[in-house]
Order: sequence, then structure tokens, then C-alpha cells
Amino acid sequence: MTTESASLPAAGPIAALTGRADPRLLAAAGCLCIALTSVLIKVSGASGATSAFWRCALALPLLAILAFSEARRTRKRAKILLPLLAGLGLGLDFVLWGEAIPRVGAGVATMLLSVQVVIVPLLAFVFLKERPDPRFKFVAPTLIGGIVLAGGVFGSSMTGSNPVLGMVFALAAGAGYSAYLLLLRLSSTPATQVRSLSLATVSAGFVSVVLGLPFGRLDLAPSLPSLGWFAALALVGQVVG
Repeated sequence: MTTESASLPAAGPIAALTGRADPRLLAAAGCLCIALTSVLIKVSGASGATSAFWRCALALPLLAILAFSEARRTRKRAKILLPLLAGLGLGLDFVLWGEAIPRVGAGVATMLLSVQVVIVPLLAFVFLKERPDPRFKFVAPTLIGGIVLAGGVFGSSMTGSNPVLGMVFALAAGAGYSAYLLLLRLSSTPATQVRSLSLATVSAGFVSVVLGLPFGRLDLAPSLPSLGWFAALALVGQVVG
């Protein structure tokens, strides 16, 4: 037992804390945080690039403190390239989802983002040889049918300025988030969890600048109330979530 324990990677402070919790409860709490972020983006009234940039920028100081604590505790070297690549998918998700919310509504945008539930198991099967649960083949068609209905393909009772375009943005955001999850799974361990997230956050913020500045969608001087919503967004969605 001593030999086996010694071979296990050291866990960072956050991984050690969450390691004692039921993974199902952690997943449910994470889903709640994701659901709240759509509301925070909606009330901020900001564009997708603006909300993405500020949620990353305001989260980085706290993540840096946690990352330093993790590195000092575990003394394990973190991968750099894969988390940065993962952040590209995360940034695409942030920007497109932020653009989807006013077009299709916060609630529907959150539901459409859950297309990742279908994409991630398929990617994990292809690249990681992780076979999906047998129930997946029954759940996936139901979810896809719900996405089609929620996207306003049939009927026109959807709210929002442009439901169809919002659906496209939200589904593309879900695809970006799926790529982020897969790459983070490949690059992160309990010993490097926070540092991987920090690097991905830097990369995601870079994506928001690249996609926002050329189209005039990035506000680098938001109002104080908007900054307050962005701070809540950074804490709930980028750190805790």
C-alpha cells in the first residue's frame, strides 16, 4: 500500500478539497455555476467578446494565487501547450455563447450549450478510447431532438432577437467547450489542475481580443456596474465553476 500511495501524483489544494466530495455533486454544482453565468452575462448587457475578456482578466489574479500554491505543494511541472490549445476552444465558447444569449435567451442558450454532453463522450471514445455508458445511445437522440426544438427549427415562438443565429452560435460554443474539455483532460492532473486552468484562461482571453477588437465588440472601459457583473462572472464561472 505504501508503494502504491507513493506512486500516485500529489494533489493540489483545490483537487485535494474536491477529491473528498462525491463527483456527482461536483458535476451538479458545476452545472449550476454554468447556468448562473448565462444570467450574469445577460444582465451585464455586454457583448460576447467583452464578457469573455473581463471574466478571464478578473479571474486570473485569484487563479495565479491558487496556481502558485498548487505548484509549491505538488512540485510537479505542468504542461503548457495543451492547456493553451484548450483555452482556444474555451475562448471560442465564451465569445460565441455571449453572442448567443441576447439572440436566443439565457435559458435556451444554456440548454443548447449542453450539446457538449453528446460531443465530449464521442471525442473521448475516438481519442481516449473511453467507451460511453450504454445509456448514452438512448440519451443522445433525446438531447439532440430537444436542441432542434429549442432552436426554433419548428415554429416561431422563440424569444430573442435572432433565435436561429443564436442557436448556431450556442451550438458552435458547445463544440468549442467540448474541445476544451477534451484537451484539458489530456493535459491536467490533480497536481496541475489550477495551472492548466490558468493557462487556458490566458488563452481564452487572447481569443476574446482577437475576435472582439476587429469587429468593435470588445469594450475595454466598461461601466462600474458592468465590472461588478463581470467580477461575479469571473468568480462563479471561471474560478468556482
